[in-house]
Amino acid sequence: MKTGKHLPQHRILGSTIFGVLLSIIGAFLVALVLAIAFYEGRKACWDFRIDRMCQRDGGVTVFEKIRLTQDEYERLGGRMGEIPIPARATADASAAFVSDTKDKFIREQSPSVWRSESTIYALDSNRKIARYVSCTRRGGDFPAYAHPSYFLCNNETISTSKEIFIIEGIDE
Repeated sequence: MKTGKHLPQHRILGSTIFGVLLSIIGAFLVALVLAIAFYEGRKACWDFRIDRMCQRDGGVTVFEKIRLTQDEYERLGGRMGEIPIPARATADASAAFVSDTKDKFIREQSPSVWRSESTIYALDSNRKIARYVSCTRRGGDFPAYAHPSYFLCNNETISTSKEIFIIEGIDE
């Protein structure tokens, strides 16, 4: 007389295959979560470093404020209280102010991290009127078909040109 139930062989094999499949899916999900955590943690670390660099030397430093009349403001292409300041290499003959920008890569591979320093000059006497420093992180995301994320210090800073120029009738 038999006292216990015996399962048929095919049921034992089916439950073993099911257990192995669940283990494979579980291991894949754990690996995926760990990979995403690695990428997000690395981005957060670089964002923290960039924030510290920006606190140390980021932002706008104005050496000389420039007063402009309404006519000068319009002649320089001013709109909405701002004046476009072209790069020296692309400035046309009518430009009164230009900027020279130097980028220094801190990290070139993903995530890319760099420090940009723009110096703004008045062309009439080539005098330095302002300097703007910013640090940026781009990329470092979990591999996907999407645009890379970025982090930029001084996101809430008002426009550099608004810091430099005092426009009669607008800023007074």
